[in-house]
Amino acid sequence: MMWLGSTVAIATSCSPATVCQLMSRGLQVAFVGEVVAGGVDSLLDDPSQAPACTIRVRVIEILGGIPAGQAQLTIEVPAYSGLDCQDTHYFAGERYLFFSARPYQPKRLWFSGRRLKDLEEFGVSLLREYFAGRLVPQLRGRVLVTRHGAEAVKLLTFTNEAKPAGGTVVSAISTDGRRFSARTDTEGRYVLPLPQGGRYRLKAARTHHTAEPEIDELVPDQGCAVQNFALQSGNQLSGFVRDTAGRPQKHIFVRLIDLDRPWRAEAYTEQKDSSFLFRDVPLGRYLLAVDNPDGSLPEKPFFATTFYPGSATRKTAKVIELARGGVNLRNLDLTLGPKVPLRTVRVRVAARRAGGEALDHLSVEVDAVPRSALDLPWHTRSSALNRQDDWHEFRIPADRRVRIGVKDWYGRTTPGQYVSLHEPGVTPIVWEVAINPPAAPPADPNSPRAAPAASRRVEPRTRTAR
Repeated sequence: MMWLGSTVAIATSCSPATVCQLMSRGLQVAFVGEVVAGGVDSLLDDPSQAPACTIRVRVIEILGGIPAGQAQLTIEVPAYSGLDCQDTHYFAGERYLFFSARPYQPKRLWFSGRRLKDLEEFGVSLLREYFAGRLVPQLRGRVLVTRHGAEAVKLLTFTNEAKPAGGTVVSAISTDGRRFSARTDTEGRYVLPLPQGGRYRLKAARTHHTAEPEIDELVPDQGCAVQNFALQSGNQLSGFVRDTAGRPQKHIFVRLIDLDRPWRAEAYTEQKDSSFLFRDVPLGRYLLAVDNPDGSLPEKPFFATTFYPGSATRKTAKVIELARGGVNLRNLDLTLGPKVPLRTVRVRVAARRAGGEALDHLSVEVDAVPRSALDLPWHTRSSALNRQDDWHEFRIPADRRVRIGVKDWYGRTTPGQYVSLHEPGVTPIVWEVAINPPAAPPADPNSPRAAPAASRRVEPRTRTAR
């Protein structure tokens, strides 16, 4: 995915607790439930200011710690969990894992929650074994090929900066020298049962790859530990982006496209000699493509997509195959295609609650709509719209159909509701949209707050600039 315009950087000093970590902290109660009503406080502009919100939950599966026969519960949950370093928003109709390290108390139902779709795929099954007393000590995790560390596996996988390392052997060596091993599946996941808890030395090994140093890990007697690994392939791909006269170009955005799975990487012509360089490329089959310069410089031109070698089309592009590690391929030069004219997009969002106050934390997003499977996607977005009624301007290629939308980071507007589609062309686009979500219902001391209704839609106005 190519990004134009502003760039978003993510940095965190902590990450959501895994199910294994939750169990190690002494879970007493856990169940899977679907939110029926409530959760309004979790949708505040700053959920960390809300001490808790009250929700009504339909109990789907009791994992442990709750008396049988409970069909529906009214519980309190924190809108912000310091343990998970993230906001938790509670939407009616969605399913969550609710858990607590305290025993069940009918008069004081206080739980933490995690959306079920954000949970590790093995989370619920592990908790079943845990509460049934059948959970054997074990190690779980993923092995990735990436030039980064393995601390943020979920983020690296989401941003396509890592590729699963199937067939990697993960070993655990006990303090008395016994070795236990497991092999990762095609998605880089492994499960390693152990005869007992205790301290183990862990390592991952794969042919043609360099592994991280051994890791020391304490596995609980009844529970599990999660450990991820990062491998480096040592593969490098480099070359120049040239104009039609053969001159090397600077500040150009080059894409590496994986033909076997949805994985991409990007590099700029950032080396001292103006070449681009991809480091630690995983084994696989790839294409190199170029079509736009540094997206943060809107005055730069956009080019028709060309592929290696030279100015090849998608159909004539040469496949770069990496079957082993330590490969260094140079002179993978590309030639810029013809310039594509740019068009201006101006968007103004007026977002107000029923009381007239501004609705913050919105962003405007612009995406290219693929014409065929040969098209490469691109995407740009504004930063959060904390200033109401401001115009937000983009410069985008004119040769693609585009989708413009407004996204609410907290889910307070209906997804896909505020969208405008535009055909290719150089005519500037001016789009004004008004968003008026309903006010939060008043609190009822005897029941949770009613779930927020669907946002009232105000038809956006699109006009052609003159």
